[in-house]
Amino acid sequence: MKITNLKNRGVWQVDFGTKVPQVKDPDGNGKMVGRRTSRFKTEDELEDWLAKVRLAEKNQALSMSNADKMVFQQATDKLKEAGFDGVSLNDVVDYYLKYNTSTKSDKTVGECYELWLESYSKKQKANTRSGSTGSDVKRIVRFIKPYFDQNVSVLDMPEVCESIASHVRTDLEDKKPTTVRNAFTKLKQFINWMKRKDVKLLTSEITNQLDDLSEVEVPVRKAPHFLAPHEARELMHTALLTDERCNLLPFFIFHCFLGCRPSELLGVSWKDVKLEDANEPFVLIPERVTGKNKRPRKVKLDKFPAIVQWLKMCDWSKPLFPFKLDSEGKMERKFYEKRRIVLAEAVLLPLDAPEEESDKFDDIGRHTCATYLYQGDWDAKTIADRLGNTEKVLLGHYLNMGATESESKEFFSIVPEKAERKLVQFVG
Repeated sequence: MKITNLKNRGVWQVDFGTKVPQVKDPDGNGKMVGRRTSRFKTEDELEDWLAKVRLAEKNQALSMSNADKMVFQQATDKLKEAGFDGVSLNDVVDYYLKYNTSTKSDKTVGECYELWLESYSKKQKANTRSGSTGSDVKRIVRFIKPYFDQNVSVLDMPEVCESIASHVRTDLEDKKPTTVRNAFTKLKQFINWMKRKDVKLLTSEITNQLDDLSEVEVPVRKAPHFLAPHEARELMHTALLTDERCNLLPFFIFHCFLGCRPSELLGVSWKDVKLEDANEPFVLIPERVTGKNKRPRKVKLDKFPAIVQWLKMCDWSKPLFPFKLDSEGKMERKFYEKRRIVLAEAVLLPLDAPEEESDKFDDIGRHTCATYLYQGDWDAKTIADRLGNTEKVLLGHYLNMGATESESKEFFSIVPEKAERKLVQFVG
């Protein structure tokens, strides 16, 4: 204990250091004695106060049994061993009352996670007709698994969230900033879901402790590359002329004009292309092959006569997309090799171009379709439904692409040129 005359403030101060009396402040309106008290105008006033504190300690000691004193000492020793020399048992109690008993549930973190996963899956099924969850949802398990057997209230404790945040940053240190951000986003969604009024697994009185720990600096995303109308025209005519060798004309029609991903074409067949009714032609992208978004899509073509013409140029006696996945679940290499040939002959990509140059063409047709749809007379929801996407993603990607309405009209007016070879008979 140290007594000091704070002359600059005109008061006397007592500092108990690590041995703070565990009694109420005689003049503190029911508050416990603090480590430092500096409100005394004279040293005699301080000494009188100390005498009251010591008397309170003596009375407390007299009222405690030997067993109580042993428990008290053991608890104090544990705090010191853990490095909390300046923390009193009263501080621990206050902390516990704030972050433990305020919970609305007696469930564990693991039980709450399973409930959230079930709720998330139902939401996905309602929105996308798929009950599956993305990898980012399942990926957060490893960050909260150490607390699975503990009461869910631990997720309201600052040091627990600090530990989780540190775990995320360390574990994903070599990943892209967007991956780190997505992990934090899902963790915060999990905690916020438990604080919802209709869930009440955590109290809403305490803010989400991860909010101030999850800031991630993400570089501004580059606008996706898309084809100018003259580039798209050259690509489509090259796909037509090389179709006997490469079998990619249907792919480029679906990719560039319908915005389909390569993986979405794995289960599409010509029976999904309905052109019999000239007033209502459409293409059905079946449910089973639409990637993360499992909803089947009916893409109407009545306002896109050029696309209908392109589809009629295809050889319907051959598979629409004659490629498959390899043993690792990825698109077979032959598809990329054939695609590179078409791109090279369209003078869009040299055959010996590095892999990173080739990668930007993975979704170039989809980006092109979305860009020109957005610049045309189409609302965001219609475009998003047509592409199997969300309005948020659509606007985030294609809002400022620099294309014009006239370019949109030019793109969707591209029709097959008269080829020298005999046109394949259209099988209706």
